[in-house]
Amino acid sequence: MPTALLPPAIRPSELPRPSDPTSPVGVLPCDGDYQPEEELLESFLHGLQTSLLLSILAWYLGHMRGLQRWALGGHGFLFYDPTNRRRHIGPDFWADVDVDHYPGKTWEWSQMGRPPAVILELVSPTTGVNDRTDKRDLYERLGVREYFCYDDETHVMVAYRLAGTRYQQIAPESGGGWFSQELGLKLVLWEGEFVNVRQTWLRWATQDGELIPIPEEAADAAEQRAVTAETRAVTAETRAVTAETRAVTAETRLVSAEAQVVEERARAASAEERARQDQSRAAAAEAETRRLQDLLRTLGYTTRPG
Repeated sequence: MPTALLPPAIRPSELPRPSDPTSPVGVLPCDGDYQPEEELLESFLHGLQTSLLLSILAWYLGHMRGLQRWALGGHGFLFYDPTNRRRHIGPDFWADVDVDHYPGKTWEWSQMGRPPAVILELVSPTTGVNDRTDKRDLYERLGVREYFCYDDETHVMVAYRLAGTRYQQIAPESGGGWFSQELGLKLVLWEGEFVNVRQTWLRWATQDGELIPIPEEAADAAEQRAVTAETRAVTAETRAVTAETRAVTAETRLVSAEAQVVEERARAASAEERARQDQSRAAAAEAETRRLQDLLRTLGYTTRPG
């Protein structure tokens, strides 16, 4: 799995340092027009900006899209002449989503057969003119399909896309940002905090403008979703227990009501039985009264009615 070449944060001491100017690595890309110090010694904020772009894009390509054939790099060398390693350049950022292999750290034309599809340079006071002229012309000649040149002090972006053999400038999107056809994302300006530094950063977003999360943001969001899901599960379980308790209470009440019904029925049956017994006793008493009256009449006694 390809990975970004820089950690989420970078300190000035971790930035690449130029080698001996007399060595092949120290030779300049555009026929020796400028010094390697101007190309490699990026500021601390440039290092953070590159790290931000790399970490987000690596997360997006590898985790969100699940791609396998991609390569990212920054603050390394692009050796663009297979026959002469003295001809090289050090882009701040490069990306490609259609590679069979990637050696890592440096982009070797002899191994890759072409330049990266996308290159971005962060303008500094010492490299600004070169980034906008010599490097642009070199990337155009090499066939880099998209070139973005960003000044993080003025927040001015100049972007190019190859049309045939010549660069055409990429116009900003109507909703803001600069779209990369090669990556299917756009670069947007974002005011926020990264590695405890708050400023205006360059970030990746979908064409609709939705920010691609920083890995830490994605992890925090995933953790928050897990906490939310757990809270919902606990709430659902509590509701289930409450519903079960209510059901048990209702069942208990039903049983009690049924018992009361049985008891009332028993009382009714008992009352009915007593009524029958009373009726029987009344009927017996009436019969006894008639018998006694008949007996008295037989003996010659006259009984008064009632």
